[in-house]
Amino acid sequence: MTRRLRFQEASFPPPSPDAPLLGDEPDLARIAELAELGISAGSLIHEIRQPLFAAKGTLELARAEGRSPTPEELTTALEELRHIEALLEAHGGLGRRDDPPEAIDLLAMVHRTCTSLSPRARHAGVDLVVEGEVVLVRARSTAVRQVLLNLLGNALDAVDGRARRRVELRVDVAADTASVRVSDTGPGIDPEVLARLFEPFVTTKPPGRGTGLGLWVAHGLIVEAGGTLRAVRSDASGTVMEAVWPLSGPGAAGGSASS
Repeated sequence: MTRRLRFQEASFPPPSPDAPLLGDEPDLARIAELAELGISAGSLIHEIRQPLFAAKGTLELARAEGRSPTPEELTTALEELRHIEALLEAHGGLGRRDDPPEAIDLLAMVHRTCTSLSPRARHAGVDLVVEGEVVLVRARSTAVRQVLLNLLGNALDAVDGRARRRVELRVDVAADTASVRVSDTGPGIDPEVLARLFEPFVTTKPPGRGTGLGLWVAHGLIVEAGGTLRAVRSDASGTVMEAVWPLSGPGAAGGSASS
């Protein structure tokens, strides 16, 4: 039997004299505020994800090996939890960043980031190499750490499943800036994606693996500090990303180190 839908004429109250008419310009400022709120909430979730996975991976490695975590592993996990705490405090107003800029040992921060993600790298069989010079840059500590976590996390994702799995991080010093180059042996980035790399919600990762906010967040954090973020090269042999920060002042550069 065919059922027929019956429509009844609805009665609506007359519009308020103050109500906007159809065709009137929408409240673009309010729309922009809501859009920024949504992106800020999404970026906070993304920023928390990397240190959370680092802490989890450190402790799960010990459990998988049937032992208690070492003091060093517990320290690493605690540092990641403190980083999450700092991120939540920095995002207290969703977008407000309260921790002040300071002199950051960039090479030490690179080593610290690699230590955080080393369980993941070891599990995936990735050769992780750090080289460069000791140098101080001026930026917010949580921001520098978050940029490095994003770049290194992306590089580890890129080499996942590749025959050659190698990620290199190199710290270099120029006249008044210092840079970190993160190189991987992944498949490279599609040119169409590369052109929109620092836009929100742009990602090459499968569903559930990425939000498309990591590089957008990282770019904003570096620009905030007066630096730059760019893709130096991306082709079938891999990708090289470069993050640049201003030096903290004269005499900020020191010696070299590698591991």
